[in-house]
Amino acid sequence: MKPPRRCVMWSVAGLLSGAAFAVQAAVAPNPVCLDRDELIAAGRGQGDMLFKVMYDPANPQSLTALLKPEHEKLAATQQQAQAGDVASAARLGKLWAECLLDGTAYSQAKQALIAQFLQTARQGGDKDAAYYLGLFAVRGLPSGSPSLGAAVPLFIESGRLVKDAKGPDAASGAYTLALADIIPRAVTPAIVAATRGQTPREKSVTLQANYRFCPPQVSVSEAPPSADASNPALMAALSAPLAWLPTDGLECAGPDDQRGVRMPLTFPATTLTKKPPPR
Repeated sequence: MKPPRRCVMWSVAGLLSGAAFAVQAAVAPNPVCLDRDELIAAGRGQGDMLFKVMYDPANPQSLTALLKPEHEKLAATQQQAQAGDVASAARLGKLWAECLLDGTAYSQAKQALIAQFLQTARQGGDKDAAYYLGLFAVRGLPSGSPSLGAAVPLFIESGRLVKDAKGPDAASGAYTLALADIIPRAVTPAIVAATRGQTPREKSVTLQANYRFCPPQVSVSEAPPSADASNPALMAALSAPLAWLPTDGLECAGPDDQRGVRMPLTFPATTLTKKPPPR
């Protein structure tokens, strides 16, 4: 079962398409992930001119003003979730969990609130909420202490790990699940950047990444020239998760321990596919 991707709660696309802005930020805040106060605070970081155009609530044409009805609905849903409503907690907890795992910078208090909502949903029988809590455990969110051992029972509860998984096998399964989650979120964009302009037009990059558990390392096989081990940017992208993934419970037997996982990966074409217009 694949984890659910973000369920977009707001109809933001129409609002954005109706507002023409001449200035664009380098990294714009994602309005789907932020409440009103968070959006305004993030907007202030975009510079004074852009803030006044897009995020100042005093401007009736700003994104903040246009989203006022949605923010009011969000606040009402949050109140219901904090009162223990399972459906509201599941809706917000999973939405914000996706945002957090995708890189949205939330305060520690907000991270704790997300975990609280996921726990409420989990207690209501939501297996996806247990899965997200397992990913949180691997990343140390919000505790600050990453742990495969803490993630294992949550992944089993979610149905992503078999019920009889124990010891190093269970830890290896949790490691693999976390790795499979982070690759499309962070590794794929870095791979696309690393191979841009080096692949044939309209041809995806296909390779096999071999992740060893003991010690954590990655190698590449069955890869095209643009994606082989001689491309340092690509290898850095593939290796990035190894810097933070925990290893507790793997019980490595030493450098000769061959346990690991092979991941066939396909990344989208990294050159423009549109033909230039005729002259």
